[in-house]
Amino acid sequence: MKNRCDAISGKVRARLAAIVFSTLLLPLAVAQTSQPAGSTATDDNSYWLRVTGDRVNLRIRPDQNSQVAAQASRDAALRAVGMQYGWYRVIPPDGVFSLVSAKFIEQTAPDAGRVKVPNGTLRVRAGSMLREIDPYKSEVQKLLRPGEKVRILGRAGEWFKIAPPKDVYVYIHGDYAERVAPDVAKRLAAATPKPVEPSRKPDATTSGKTPTTQPDKIATPAAPAGKWSRRMDALEQVILAESKKPASDQAWTPSLEKLRPLAAQKESPRVAELARQWISRIERHVANIDAAGKARQIAHREERTRAQHEREMDRIRAAQRSATSRPVFDARGVLRPALAVPAGAYGLRYQLQDPFTRKVQAYVEFPSTLRFDTEPAMGKYVGVSGKRIRDGKIEIIRAERVTVLNP
Repeated sequence: MKNRCDAISGKVRARLAAIVFSTLLLPLAVAQTSQPAGSTATDDNSYWLRVTGDRVNLRIRPDQNSQVAAQASRDAALRAVGMQYGWYRVIPPDGVFSLVSAKFIEQTAPDAGRVKVPNGTLRVRAGSMLREIDPYKSEVQKLLRPGEKVRILGRAGEWFKIAPPKDVYVYIHGDYAERVAPDVAKRLAAATPKPVEPSRKPDATTSGKTPTTQPDKIATPAAPAGKWSRRMDALEQVILAESKKPASDQAWTPSLEKLRPLAAQKESPRVAELARQWISRIERHVANIDAAGKARQIAHREERTRAQHEREMDRIRAAQRSATSRPVFDARGVLRPALAVPAGAYGLRYQLQDPFTRKVQAYVEFPSTLRFDTEPAMGKYVGVSGKRIRDGKIEIIRAERVTVLNP
């Protein structure tokens, strides 16, 4: 009856596919170029990771609460194809497997088979290298169509263990892995023993929880071999703690000073390589922080300069508007004869009176070269510009421009 449930009716196929996609957040198919044994996915943009923690969980989804497929040891080399929600998407390494119902697989060779279902599709469920699980309670990773081929790794009762199909990945948290160059990954892979499936106890619970290990965290380091390894392990903990501080509070000089002797020593090439990687990574991090600080300073200066420029332009525009709307005069007032003031070189002088207070605003004389006829302007409000001169105790404006402002 259970096996029959794994052959899905074609009528509900579309609905089930949508549910599985939203539940598992299946990544898009990615074309790849190289891969470890046991995987069917490759990507031109893939890159290598080094695991920086001990016994770090590889999960089937980028989620702290998802099922654990395997664990990676410190310095293990993993092939990644991207990130999702702060987790690296990793091509399943050797030993990681998926499960399918053997009833719906036509075995064409000892290690090969083909999906054979009456209709619909076949569920691929996640396996675990850490514990025995009920396959029916394991999460669905993918749906296979009739005729699709699988690579058989072994058998567990009514289920085949198969290599994870294309587009099936495992995930490691970004805090516990770092990118490395291909040559470094090659050396790490050569020095790291192949993973083996440990002896597992049956899962007596139905909660789906993982046994008590250090999930996705750097556990207490195992006793390292040699003084250089011990110093590197202790220094890595200091570096990780420093990286969690705000950028303005980080102090990397002490860590760099301690890393350089580790990178220069010849007794432990592995520790020397790791130290050089940390130095390069920290120096890039410090350079990025410095560049960001300089960029902020430049942006602040530019903003301040732009604000000053805008203020100056506002002042100029206001002055232009004022000059356009209201001509500038040395004095304004109602033009009347200044009978109390002695005549000058150009004859009778005039006064400009405030139309409301009747106070004299200025005394004016009009040169003959100005050719201004005072008779029509008499008693009108005028504006006068010109050169100020003194005649005894009286200041006179020798007019250069006269404008009748108001009748």
